[in-house]
Amino acid sequence: MLTASTIIGHAVMKKNNVLISEVHGMAQRGGVVIVTIAIGDHKSALIGEGEADVIIGFEPSEVVRWVRKAREDTHIIMNTRPIIPLSVTLGLSSYPDIGEFIKELSTKCRNLIAFDATSLAEEAGSAIVTNTVLLGAFSAIPTCPIGFEDFERAIEERVREKYIDLNKKALKKGREKALEILNVGE
Repeated sequence: MLTASTIIGHAVMKKNNVLISEVHGMAQRGGVVIVTIAIGDHKSALIGEGEADVIIGFEPSEVVRWVRKAREDTHIIMNTRPIIPLSVTLGLSSYPDIGEFIKELSTKCRNLIAFDATSLAEEAGSAIVTNTVLLGAFSAIPTCPIGFEDFERAIEERVREKYIDLNKKALKKGREKALEILNVGE
């Protein structure tokens, strides 16, 4: 998540103002990391309820948790591969059905792009680039303020050299998948 916000911030800052807010929680223990980004002339990166233009969710239950930030026309990009909590692994609770998540999100937002981004990252070479797959999907939405080439340049400038090709491949896979879902060609 933090690499994704760094790439977005770097891609934007050459052309526009960008504010980034990060809430780390207990991330080092598997907890939630929330990053909000405001592009343009804003005084704060904090996003109120119903104010998000885009929500990028790395985990389905987190998207559902934050959907209150969305409007009907918000674009939601969601990785459908869940991160199973310890309580589910131990049999103390169950993970909700992903199909139900998608159905619920579809009633709140007409611009849902939901797919297994982790599988595409694995196809690119490593699940670690799931975040970059989701950035590629972000680059495909019509209202994205960042060009695909700007994302590529940010990767070249902000990612360690040995991971640049992997991230660029993941970026392309995410863009292609989102264009397919949106039923738009390039």
